[in-house]
Order: sequence, then structure tokens, then C-alpha cells
Amino acid sequence: MNCIPDSINGYSRYSSCIKKISHLTEEDAKMSLQRIRSRGEMKPLHVYFCPFCFHWHVGGCEENDNIRIIDGLPFRHVSTQKSPEDMIRYKLMMLKKGYQVRVRSRQNKARTKRRYQIYVYKPEENQ
Repeated sequence: MNCIPDSINGYSRYSSCIKKISHLTEEDAKMSLQRIRSRGEMKPLHVYFCPFCFHWHVGGCEENDNIRIIDGLPFRHVSTQKSPEDMIRYKLMMLKKGYQVRVRSRQNKARTKRRYQIYVYKPEENQ
């Protein structure tokens, strides 16, 4: 018999616990967070205590899921383009509007499809 509930306060056990690495202490989780960041992860992450397994996990921030920290600045995901030509066209349009633009190239596991994620940052938006 399983005594662990499937959800608590709107958080599912799968997204909060099962698919993540469990750390016994908060310090271990913070060290793992530092390792992840040192490998170049740009998504905002945080350490939290899990009510399902009573361990610590490293997870992403839901409310800022389309935000990535690039070069110390919060870039917002605005578009995903399928072709390099569309990506360049969209990038040039955003540059003309005064945004700083970063492009992240993504490819599926079969290496058959490539997508270009476009992130923008405008200093006036965060002041």
C-alpha cells in the first residue's frame, strides 16, 4: 500500500519528485545547483524541500519559465523558428526594435529537425 499522495497543493508527485534527483540535505542540493550552473544552464533554478519524499531537489521557476539568464541578464523567449532564414529575419527585426537578441539552436534526438529559439532583452523593460 502506497501512503504517498499523487498531488499536494496543486503540485504533482511526478513533476516535483519522481523525475528529479533526491538530495539528503539542503547543502547537497545547493552544491548540485552550483554544478548545474557551472555547466552552462541558463534557466533560473532553485532548491526546494519536497513534501512527497522529504528530501531536497533542484527545480526550475514556473512563473519565469520563458526567462533564461544569459550573460547575467534576463532574456525572454519570444519565438521559435523552423528555418535559419526565418530565424535571421526575426532576429534582424528585433535588433531594429532595440532589443539585444540571443539565438539558441535546438535539435531533436533523431537529429532530423532543428529549431531556433529566439530570446530578447531590452534594458527599459526591467527598470
